[in-house]
Amino acid sequence: QWPLEIIFNINVSKRLQMDLSTQRARLAAPNPILAQQAVVGIFHHLTGKNEKLGLDLLRPHLEPCLSHGTKGVVSEAVDRLCSLVSAGRLDPADASDLLLSSLPTASPPGVGLLAQGLCRLQVLSAARLQGPVRGPQWTRHPLAAAVLLLPSCTGHVLASCVAALKASGARGTTSAPQQQQQQLWQQLQPFFAFVLLQASSRPGSSTATASLTLLPAMLHSQLVRLGCC
Repeated sequence: QWPLEIIFNINVSKRLQMDLSTQRARLAAPNPILAQQAVVGIFHHLTGKNEKLGLDLLRPHLEPCLSHGTKGVVSEAVDRLCSLVSAGRLDPADASDLLLSSLPTASPPGVGLLAQGLCRLQVLSAARLQGPVRGPQWTRHPLAAAVLLLPSCTGHVLASCVAALKASGARGTTSAPQQQQQQLWQQLQPFFAFVLLQASSRPGSSTATASLTLLPAMLHSQLVRLGCC
């Protein structure tokens, strides 16, 4: 005979799966408000316990939210995912992995939101840097992975990066915010190096190659515009 604790855990797990199945069914509803409420319910059920979360638990339930065809649903999912990272409940690398895996099947409105989410995670990662620590090399940088995975998201990624730097600069009136801005630059620098030095030489389809060839000029113009602000 099984101990009561094991039986209790099994029953809790079954109840959780039933609740998640109900929310997943609501996610497929044609009503966008109902679908957005389903995202709230899914996150509520998955994050009920105050503990670190892993990809194995989150992926099957969050990827349908992140690749949903409704903009409000994707926005809700990205916001809540970033909030989990901000609260220390989810590692930024795991959250980036979820966004990247959802990118190829994302709807056109969702692509920009996922790109913005990836950049927001870079901001959160930069805030964790201690001293002059460099961000990840471009070969492991989530933003470089996003551009190579879906070249059409390039404009969204670059615009989000520049907007984040601009917002950081606007706050940089004291030593602490200036340090945050420097940390963000360190976090984004490998991606910028990829854009300026590597992206246009990457193999791929003619359409993808054409998109990547434009990257250096796009980044250069946006950084110049940022420097003039």
